[in-house]
Amino acid sequence: MFIIDIHTSVTINALHFFHHVHLHGLASLDAQDILRVTLPGSDGGAGLNLLSLADSDIARCRDGIRTFFAFLKAIREPFLIAFTTASSEAALPKSLEVMERFGVPKNIVGFVLPTGYSFNLDGSTLYLSLASVFVAQLAGVQMSIGQQLVMMLTLMLTSKGVAGVPRAALVVLAATLSQFGLPLEGAAILLGIDQIMDMGRTAVNVMGNCIATAVVARWEGVLDDGQMRAFGSDRSQAA
Repeated sequence: MFIIDIHTSVTINALHFFHHVHLHGLASLDAQDILRVTLPGSDGGAGLNLLSLADSDIARCRDGIRTFFAFLKAIREPFLIAFTTASSEAALPKSLEVMERFGVPKNIVGFVLPTGYSFNLDGSTLYLSLASVFVAQLAGVQMSIGQQLVMMLTLMLTSKGVAGVPRAALVVLAATLSQFGLPLEGAAILLGIDQIMDMGRTAVNVMGNCIATAVVARWEGVLDDGQMRAFGSDRSQAA
């Protein structure tokens, strides 16, 4: 048992504990290994146990890490398809397939993913906001906080329903710039690098929609944890 006691040998015991964790990791600790900080009481006796590392905590940490990497493996293919083609529609069939194999029920996948393609465009919304502010700064236009908030709300609404084809967000950007009196030349300048930007925002859109399906399934309590773990282990063995 590791004990960090404020009264005696604080530095030695602390270094001993952290050195052990550094060499062997948290997985080497069992239920009896406790990091305990004893604060002196008024009578110099009773102390306070601030942190306890038990098997259940380590197991939950392991499960969380495995789930995270299993999800990354699940969305790897649709993410790469969206990134290389700059088209969300091209990645939709693969997204539907891998999320069902990941453990999300078919009815949730079939509803959330297509809906998210119209109303959950995280990458497009982020890009449009940053691009609008960039054009304003490029033109030397000072925008107040209120104007920026109005622009943000406008982009949140106008970005809904953007077609999942390359450079569709550029049309929304041009309309927003003209509405707020910003020069359209800024959109022309961004057109030169829009292919690269489109690849990034499309990939983020697909990733956000895949995350939404898993979140909704977990929220409804229907995410198949066993299938999710099996998917992650099968993919890692295949790799």
